[in-house]
Amino acid sequence: MRNMGGRSSTLFWVLVLVSVAGIALSLNAVHTLVGVVPRIDYIRMAELAVVGLISSPWSLQLPSGASWRPGMPLMMMSIFIIPPALTVLVPLPSLVVITFLARGRWWKYLETFAHVGLGLYVSAQVYNWLYIELYRFPLGRLAAMIVALLTHLVINRSISAVIVADRTKRSLIMQITMIGRELPWGYMNSYLIVLLAMLDQQYITLDILMATILQIGVRLAVANYNKTEKLRQSLWFDGITNCENRSAWDKLVDAAESQLLLHATVFVLDINNFKGINEDLSHLAGDRILRELTDAIRALLPQRARLFRYGGDEFVGFVPSSLETNLRKHIGGAIRAMNQRPDFSNVHLSISLGVAQSPADGFSIRELFHVADARMYEDKRSRKLSVTGIEVGVPPTVLSLVVATESRDVYTAGHTARVAFYALQLAEKMGLDSANRKSVFRGALVHDVGKIGIPDAILNKPGKLTQEEFDVVKRHPTIGYEMCAKLDFRREELEIIRHHHERWNGTGYPGGLRAQSIPLLARIVAVVDVYDALTSNRSYRDAWSHDEAMAYIQQNQDIMFDVDCVASWSALNEGDKVKLPQWTTIGSLLDLALKGGYPLMPEPV
Repeated sequence: MRNMGGRSSTLFWVLVLVSVAGIALSLNAVHTLVGVVPRIDYIRMAELAVVGLISSPWSLQLPSGASWRPGMPLMMMSIFIIPPALTVLVPLPSLVVITFLARGRWWKYLETFAHVGLGLYVSAQVYNWLYIELYRFPLGRLAAMIVALLTHLVINRSISAVIVADRTKRSLIMQITMIGRELPWGYMNSYLIVLLAMLDQQYITLDILMATILQIGVRLAVANYNKTEKLRQSLWFDGITNCENRSAWDKLVDAAESQLLLHATVFVLDINNFKGINEDLSHLAGDRILRELTDAIRALLPQRARLFRYGGDEFVGFVPSSLETNLRKHIGGAIRAMNQRPDFSNVHLSISLGVAQSPADGFSIRELFHVADARMYEDKRSRKLSVTGIEVGVPPTVLSLVVATESRDVYTAGHTARVAFYALQLAEKMGLDSANRKSVFRGALVHDVGKIGIPDAILNKPGKLTQEEFDVVKRHPTIGYEMCAKLDFRREELEIIRHHHERWNGTGYPGGLRAQSIPLLARIVAVVDVYDALTSNRSYRDAWSHDEAMAYIQQNQDIMFDVDCVASWSALNEGDKVKLPQWTTIGSLLDLALKGGYPLMPEPV
């Protein structure tokens, strides 16, 4: 009946059954119409159909997503004044116009017609049956009318909830709850108007006119409610994703400050490089990605979970129970499915995620949030980038300084990336654990960032430096250390920045440390730093060959370098020298920076 786009759901098949029932009712109505129908029924049908047709353009979109049309309740009067089989024909002209104006597909005509027709037909049958049973009793007819209208309310709003829930991907319970909050403002008043108008059926035409006038007043009241509710939603809900917003999250945290959470889950999710997506594809495409991602996340969460848009590309989720499912695995699967779609071919969507659960990670929402937020940033540092096949995670502010530093000196372009790669290889050769391998890579990548504070005239001087100029250059480890100490770096990484120019015999700088007092990771970087400097062109000399550089390093072991580090580096370079990957060039590094991806060591198996 319609293209599901590969998706099959219970709600969809419920709507199929509803549409089939609507077709059956319409065929039955046509059969009844060609029979013997009193002239007065034609007149009443025409009156109600004309009123509905005239008022059909009036429509209000309620916050639940359902539409409220003041003309539709007027046609409920057909429940009490024409045969049940004919009630389904009364709204037909209006529904055709409404669906046409909405540019609905062909199956939408059947769905909408069945939605309205089923409520009218079943309610009319209920009324006729109860009226026969109760008319002898005082207020019997009134009771039959009330039950019939309640039947219509339940059927009509239930089908509407299914339609909107299927369209918005909300849970059916959530949609019914939202519609329930809206009933007093429009629907209940409309039902009351119909009830009062039909108590005395001596002057049906006047009754219809009176109900129409009253319904106009109800429409004005609902319009005012709609504006108020939209204003309320703007305070607590995000207009793009329909998630709760930062204010709603802060309200939840404050309200639950004193509560002891024994079973609860908080997760923090950040879309990687969302700024680049907006710049490359437009903000409209970015908004669509936000909506589709949040829809996918909602589908994975329990019904009681709440999802908040915490920032532009950051979301927070709260589940008031332990989350047994592997959230990372399921969200990752949903994102991979999105990336495989043709319309996502240029996006390469990825996220960073942190999850915290009580009581292991805390007993309050605030505590759980801080743990989840920290884990999200750790995940961001260790996430993978498909174009390199390696992990990423150097802060953008730091990498921008690396790129800025190297871009000032064409002779050292790519030096930091190469040193980071060499240091990683040497650390692995020496058997360092995962944490230290990660640290040696991150520290090596920013080991020369302090050169940003060295004047260009000294940094690119073609001849030999004076002692005063060399003293200025010697300040760069301290400058880099002070810069990165304010950022998210481990102690071992900061030690690399500060001590990679220390020498085994104590003649290095800035601390004059010697032998084992020099941190091991700094000793590793010292070897590969000198190797890459020797094998690179500089403003004052040409590059040395690989063999010349290796000979120099071996000659200076136990003088400048740690003997163990030199031995491992020599073993790595037996036969062919260590081969560099493509991303170690300054151009590739800059490309990664612009895309939001920064090279880091692979996660250990």
